[in-house]
Amino acid sequence: MRILILDDNPKYIGGLWVPVLKAKQYEVEVHVDMAQTYRSIQSASRRPAYDIVLMDVVFDEPAPPELRDYADVVLKSQISKNHREFTSQALGLWLWHERKTLRQRYAYFSSRTMEHLPDLQVGSDAPEFSGADAGERRQLVCRRGDEGEVSSHVDRLIQIWVQKGWAA
Repeated sequence: MRILILDDNPKYIGGLWVPVLKAKQYEVEVHVDMAQTYRSIQSASRRPAYDIVLMDVVFDEPAPPELRDYADVVLKSQISKNHREFTSQALGLWLWHERKTLRQRYAYFSSRTMEHLPDLQVGSDAPEFSGADAGERRQLVCRRGDEGEVSSHVDRLIQIWVQKGWAA
């Protein structure tokens, strides 16, 4: 299984998640740059590029120019909530919007899950994670430390995507 982890400060993930996943024979890449992750998925010859992409919600850098339209959707929602912080959700919205083409499963993690803006949508597309119940959303936007055994968490995330048919 191929897993990509996007985290601009990967000490927690690198120290806890990566060794556990590698011990289970998972192939794990860790990126600290959103543009690198975008290019890696966009240019991949196989679909999906990874079995799952796990992204930290809060990010120290803005979205790359290729994701400007998605970043604008996030920014408008943040402004309406009187809040503004860089987030990987622009990349997530791109993955959601292109899910039928890219077939790329993804989920978020954060120490502050309230930073994830629920029900964002691009154009007439369905809102992000539409059809997920509250328990599934807690898995898809997981608070660091609440994931339990990490390989089981990854398996649950993939199962949600398969059951919902989001990337079919």
